[in-house]
Amino acid sequence: MRGVKLGGAMVSPYHANFIVNYKNATGKDILFLMKKVKEEVYNQKGIVLKPEIKIISNENEKL
Repeated sequence: MRGVKLGGAMVSPYHANFIVNYKNATGKDILFLMKKVKEEVYNQKGIVLKPEIKIISNENEKL
């Protein structure tokens, strides 16, 4: 999913384990891109990705 963009966030074209802010990404952009990557990896490979960070959100976003 290298290079996939959502809002101002993008999966790094060099290493797919990184999400970069290429165009003033919001927190929502990053969370939604993480969710999209997680769903796509599961759909294609059957692998459930888990973030290595703790996500704190006022809007109760679930990954």
